[in-house]
Order: sequence, then structure tokens, then C-alpha cells
Amino acid sequence: MYGVFSLKSIHFKEVHVVLMENCSQMRDPNNRVMDFDLKGSIVHRHVKVNDKKIAKRFRQVKKSKLPLAKNVLKDVNFIRIGEHFKDQLIDIPDSKGSALIKTMIQDAQFLKNKNIMDYSLFISIEANKAGYIAKRNTELSRNRHLIYHFGIIDYLQKWDMTKKAEATWKTFMRGNKKQLISAVNSNSYYSRFVDFLQIQVFDVSLDCQSLFITGSSILEILR
Repeated sequence: MYGVFSLKSIHFKEVHVVLMENCSQMRDPNNRVMDFDLKGSIVHRHVKVNDKKIAKRFRQVKKSKLPLAKNVLKDVNFIRIGEHFKDQLIDIPDSKGSALIKTMIQDAQFLKNKNIMDYSLFISIEANKAGYIAKRNTELSRNRHLIYHFGIIDYLQKWDMTKKAEATWKTFMRGNKKQLISAVNSNSYYSRFVDFLQIQVFDVSLDCQSLFITGSSILEILR
């Protein structure tokens, strides 16, 4: 983040603006494969696309027309595409994955301590057609065919009365399981977010809290 600024004018009320770096700085936007916004929740976290078809095309990404999905995909899409793909969508060396997880855990701990929740990990996948090397906030796949762009976004929401009311409505009025909705307190949000990254995204376990329904059980819920 570059900073927080206030804009004042005689033509409108004071506006507060957060200026953040673009975490998807692709050298060629035409090489965008697909994007994900991941919170660690599975309630209303699916975009209506053919996940199986995307997984098939992702396996042949060099020959496929890009992007594979026009909309930003979400947690359930990530899980289902990965299930059909039968491999890690984020295929980077273990040492790189461990380093990324450590950094993201530190960032998430900072947000938790500030009572912040509802943030996301944004992942943008780029086809590496020109043989580029990784730069800041990016990693190359093991086969160097893909570039992954990473960034934590939407980190301004506090666990306040509005979010508490949302959690109550989604849990009791709509019958959702509390641990699966996005609106949970900052401690629970942190634990679930970290678990999701380690188990579903990077397959690297450093600080697993075991609060997220994992493995085959989550796939049973989604079915």
C-alpha cells in the first residue's frame, strides 16, 4: 500500500482514498489465464462457470484461448477446478511456497491484531509465453510456463456491528454453518484463511489451526 489520502473539493464531500499497488502487473494482459479472489469461505463463493472445462483447458494452457475465465473466480471454483485438474493449481517449488506462506501469515496476523477481517488473497495466473523471470510479488511455476501474481486485498473491513449482524443473518436466517460463511470474527477469519492457504492453495503446512473443513469432507459439502 502506498498510503491513505483525503481529497477535498468545493464540488463534493471529503473523500478518503487508499492507494494500493496493482498486484497483477502483467507484461502482456493478453496472456492472462484466470484470476481468483480467495477468502477461505465456501458460502456464496462460487462463480457460475464450467469448472471441469476450465480444468481441462488449464491442462493444455499453451494451446487454449485465453483467458480461461473472464470473471474473477472464487474459493469454490478454486477447489473444484483443482479437483478436476487432479494436481496443484499453484505449482511452485516447496521452498517458495513456504516463504510465501510465512509472509502471508505475518500479514494476516497483523490484520487480525487490528480486528480486520473479510480480506482476500488475490491470485492472477499469467501464461509465460515469452520466458520471463519472476519479479516482485510473483513466482514462476516449476515448469516455468506460468507466472503467478499474489497480493492480499480488501483489508479495510473491521469486525463491527454490521458484520456481526451479517453473520447472525447468514447463520440463523439462511441456515448456513457459521464456520463456512465469510462474516466471522477476526480471530476465526485469520485461522480459516491461513488454513485454506496452506491446505488448499499451497499444500504447505506451517501454522495450521484446523478450523477449516478440509480434504474430502469439504468436497462432500460442495457436492
